[in-house]
Amino acid sequence: MTAGNWSPPCEVRETPNAYELRAELPGTRKEDISIDIDENRVSFSAEKRNRRTQDASREGKTHFSEFSYGSYSRSLTLPQTIDLEKSGAAFDHGVLTITLTKAAPPAAKARTLAIK
Repeated sequence: MTAGNWSPPCEVRETPNAYELRAELPGTRKEDISIDIDENRVSFSAEKRNRRTQDASREGKTHFSEFSYGSYSRSLTLPQTIDLEKSGAAFDHGVLTITLTKAAPPAAKARTLAIK
């Protein structure tokens, strides 16, 4: 599996204060996931490794496999800037959940207009 061949399925929910991004990453370990956030763009990448080839002590020969391995990534742009300090992530049973707290909208700057 390469980044161009597979894209993990995602869903994004919005609450009044945050966006919740969930992605299905079956067979991926938490240690192999990287998450980057830049203003209103969230990206995550991971690598699903073939445990069988990593374990040299395993004997036998695989006759058939539909499993796929390799690196993949996904990027999503959200409609609002994110507060990085209040955001977080969790990984449970192959599902990555990223909670992205919305940043407070910039304060309106009052201004007096001159009449021309």
